[in-house]
Amino acid sequence: MALSAVVFDVGETLVDERVAQERWAAERSAIFVFAERDLHADALPCLAELRAHGLRLGAAGNMPTSRRRTERSRSSLSWSCRK
Repeated sequence: MALSAVVFDVGETLVDERVAQERWAAERSAIFVFAERDLHADALPCLAELRAHGLRLGAAGNMPTSRRRTERSRSSLSWSCRK
């Protein structure tokens, strides 16, 4: 069976959480949203290379169901999974 998709963890795999948290503290942000500038330097090139090879991509992170923003984002609870 050929590999058809790759799913990455968001925190500390795609996103440098230390940088994001420092930015949020400096901005005194009450809303914590990752921005492109929070990505590790190699994240986008890696994703682009995988897509160029025809792979489907996904990102997963620890997010409560109440924080879901789109129908495409799911909690492990919606998959009947335990952490």
